[in-house]
Amino acid sequence: MQLYLVQHAQGKSEAEDPQRSLTEEGKQIARRMAGFAARRNITVAEIWHSEKLRARQTAEIFAEAIPPQAGMHEK
Repeated sequence: MQLYLVQHAQGKSEAEDPQRSLTEEGKQIARRMAGFAARRNITVAEIWHSEKLRARQTAEIFAEAIPPQAGMHEK
């Protein structure tokens, strides 16, 4: 079994957005990294993420590029 750890992309400041959603730059970087993984034919069984909005948004971007066989899960 292989395990890939991905840190969430850049979130907005708490003053700008109390939930700290991803910035546009953060979304672009996450898409770039997810595309990099997809081009290397990386497959994943599941994607797990925390309850933080920026973590879920990053996971969703990765799931679009490399769809997890057993879906996404929040821990």
